[in-house]
Amino acid sequence: FQSLQIDIVDRVSRNLESHNVQVIPSGDVAAWYDDHGEWGDYSDLASEFDARYVLHIEIREFDYRVPESENLMQGKAEGRIRVHEVYEEGKQTPIPVTQVFDRDFSLKFPTSYPVPREKRSEDMFLQGFLDRLSLHISQYLYDYRASESIH
Repeated sequence: FQSLQIDIVDRVSRNLESHNVQVIPSGDVAAWYDDHGEWGDYSDLASEFDARYVLHIEIREFDYRVPESENLMQGKAEGRIRVHEVYEEGKQTPIPVTQVFDRDFSLKFPTSYPVPREKRSEDMFLQGFLDRLSLHISQYLYDYRASESIH
């Protein structure tokens, strides 16, 4: 899934922005990475964009095909979310980078049954799965009502 990283970053960013979380455009961060070649301890990155936190999402497993079945689709994703704090509240002076959030996540979509290809196109299913995964990841990072939770 060549565009998986870009798709997840864009969708998570959109979700966070819709909940009034300021997000640095992913293209700007990618350009910085291209120029510097490594993330380091995130302090240089955060300093460049005047960011207080750096979010790192690692996708370990991602697939939407049911093994040994050509006709069934059921999304499965696993990974890890880490947030590093680079600046203290009210100060814009660097502090030692501190990991403030570290959580594994796992998602199965839909949870109870696979979807036959006759009922939904593969592309439509994949887009729905990406939306669900992005919302699942985003909800670790902001307050939300129980009625907004995903089951």
